[in-house]
Amino acid sequence: MSWFYRPVATRPAELSLFCFPYAGAGPNIFRGWDRLLPGSIETCGAVLPGRAFRLDERPRDRLGPLADELVGVIRSLRAGPYAFFGHSFGGLLCFEVARRLHRLGAPLPRHLFVSACPAPHLPAAEPDVHGLPDRALKERLLSLGGTPLAVLECDELLNLFLPALRADLKAFETHHHEPGPPLPVPMTVLGGADDRLARPETLEAWGQYTRESFEVRLFPGGHFFLHSDEEAVVATVAEILGP
Repeated sequence: MSWFYRPVATRPAELSLFCFPYAGAGPNIFRGWDRLLPGSIETCGAVLPGRAFRLDERPRDRLGPLADELVGVIRSLRAGPYAFFGHSFGGLLCFEVARRLHRLGAPLPRHLFVSACPAPHLPAAEPDVHGLPDRALKERLLSLGGTPLAVLECDELLNLFLPALRADLKAFETHHHEPGPPLPVPMTVLGGADDRLARPETLEAWGQYTRESFEVRLFPGGHFFLHSDEEAVVATVAEILGP
C-alpha cells in the first residue's frame, strides 16, 4: 500500500518534498502545493493508515513505531534529493523520521520544515485531548478552525474522521522524547503569530535540534495558518529550497 500520494508529473522533479499532515488529516491538505511550487519540486503528501484510500487500515497510535515504518518507506522511495515538511503532529513525526534516518547513516533530507509544533522536550499546550468525549473533541476542533464544517456537522463523516484523529493525537501526546545529537540538517520552523498550541516564543527551542542553519518564520493567523496563508507558506518553502 502506498504511503505517499504523488501527483502525475509532466516532467521529472529535481527534489521530492515529503509532506506530513496534522492530526487526522490526509494528503489532500497539500493538494494546491504543486500549483504554487516550481516544477522542479514535487509534493508527496503522506497517506497514513486510517484515512483517504487507507480507511480500512488501523490508525497507528504510537509515534515511535509509526516513524519506524516510515523510515523503511522513505528509504525504498528515495531516488534523489528530498526534503521534509510537517505541520503540528506531522512536524514531530517527520522530525522523528529524520532522527532515525540519521542513526542508520541513511541519506538525509536536504531541509527540515517543522510547522506549528512545539519543540519535543516541551510539554504539550493541551495534554490528553485524545481522550475527550466526542462532543468535547468536536467543540475543540470547531474552536481551532482547521476542520471543515461539513465534517463537523455530519455524523457519518465525523465517525470516519475521529478514529484517525484520536490515534494521531494519542501518538503525539504520549510520545516520550529521548535526547539525542542535533541533526546535520538545516531547519526552518514555521509558526502562527496567534497560535496558542505552538506559541511563537517556544519555537526558538527547536534550534538545539540542528547543527546547521536554523530560523523561525512567523505568519499571520492561528494554528492553521497553513491554510489561511497558504501562498506565503509555500513561497517560503520554495525560497528556502531554491531553484
